[in-house]
Amino acid sequence: MVLKHLEERFKHCVDEKNYTFIRYDIIQGLRNLYDVVDEEEIKEKALKLIELEQDL
Repeated sequence: MVLKHLEERFKHCVDEKNYTFIRYDIIQGLRNLYDVVDEEEIKEKALKLIELEQDL
């Protein structure tokens, strides 16, 4: 449930002020969570979200 919420937030925060910081925080939070629980699903979700980023 948390992963789904973070994914939706990542995808829909583009219209918000400082959305790049929001996206960075989401990815960093997923990294921190992965470091603690070591579930491959979290890593895969983060990598898919990173691929969505169009800003080079």
